Amino acid sequence: MIFTGSNRTDAADILSRMTKEGINLGGKTSLPILAEIYKSARAVITTDSGPMHLAAAVGTPVIALFGPTDPARTGPYGKGHTVIRAGLPCSPCLLKKCPTKKCMEEITPVQVYAVLENQIRH
Repeated sequence: MIFTGSNRTDAADILSRMTKEGINLGGKTSLPILAEIYKSARAVITTDSGPMHLAAAVGTPVIALFGPTDPARTGPYGKGHTVIRAGLPCSPCLLKKCPTKKCMEEITPVQVYAVLENQIRH
C-alpha cells in the first residue's frame, strides 16, 4: 500500500497500525510521478480532490469518499469508479467548513475495505 498526498503525519499514523508493509510518499511526489504511481495501482482510495481526477484520467479505478461535495458535479469521470457517501440529509451541503464533519466521519473503514476488496477482485 502506498500513501500519497500532502499530509505525511496521517499516513505515518495509519502505517504504524498496519500489519503489512507500506510506503509513505506524502509530500514527496510531483504530478507526473503521481500519475505514474496511479497508473500502476490496482485502485486509488481518495477524497474529492485533484489526485482523484488524475487517477481516473490514467484509467485506474477510483474509490472516492464524498462528504460535503456533490459527486454528480465533481465525481470521478468515467466507468469503473465507486463513490462512497454517508447519505446524510445535509449532504451535499457544499460548505468548506462544517461544524460536525459527520458526512465524512460516518464513512467507515469497513465500507471502504469492502468496496476495495470488490474492486481489486474484478
